[in-house]
Amino acid sequence: MSFFIILREGYPVESKTLKMLENYKVNFKISTIKIPNSSSSNFRLNFNCSYLPKSLIDIVKKNNLYESIKLVE
Repeated sequence: MSFFIILREGYPVESKTLKMLENYKVNFKISTIKIPNSSSSNFRLNFNCSYLPKSLIDIVKKNNLYESIKLVE
């Protein structure tokens, strides 16, 4: 099994986590992709999805992923 680790801005991977993966001989690579510091919890609190791609907003609406909030476009 292999893992591709994508880091979120502000949340670096801990060295003890990498050490554990190495100890268990887990194949992994760390992505160079930059993911902004965003989360579903933050999304629920701010009700603002203007930074999301329109295609993702449509998926969220279609599947009622955040049915308790009103999506602001």
